[in-house]
Amino acid sequence: MRPSKRHRLEMKQSELRNKRRKRVDPLLGRRLIEGQKPRHAVLAGAVVALAGAMIWTIVALATGLAIEWLAIGIGAACGLAVGYFGRAVDRRFARMSAYFCLLACVVGELLVAYALQLEIWLLYSASSLTRLVVFLLAGAVTAHLCTFAWLSREQKQALWKERHERAGGPADASEP
Repeated sequence: MRPSKRHRLEMKQSELRNKRRKRVDPLLGRRLIEGQKPRHAVLAGAVVALAGAMIWTIVALATGLAIEWLAIGIGAACGLAVGYFGRAVDRRFARMSAYFCLLACVVGELLVAYALQLEIWLLYSASSLTRLVVFLLAGAVTAHLCTFAWLSREQKQALWKERHERAGGPADASEP
């Protein structure tokens, strides 16, 4: 005899609930924390920052314009590189990627000033300097956010549980 439509629907719903409640490996958070690679993160961040400074310089010299929105792209690239190659799960890696983004943009501006043989202060008026600072900060925030983009949802949940167990808080909550 075939189960009723209501019974089949309830079975599907319980299967979906069980899939969502997938058990996370209790040691996954600890392994992620111990598996971080700060040296790889520094190297990847430095390489991407150097490439970003070169791109900033080339675009500024080729177009003759200050294209500040490149800071956001450089920030995303720095954040992804530091996060992925450094297996970043701590906030120090996010700060590191933000610093690399700022360094890349400032070095790019210095290279533009050097190529044009101008003082750096002659490149910008007060309003365009304000705009540059806003975009530099947006790039740093983007780098900070993109650092943890490589983590899956299960890895984020495991890290959240691990941190709350260490802090003595409730570790059995379902969402971080």
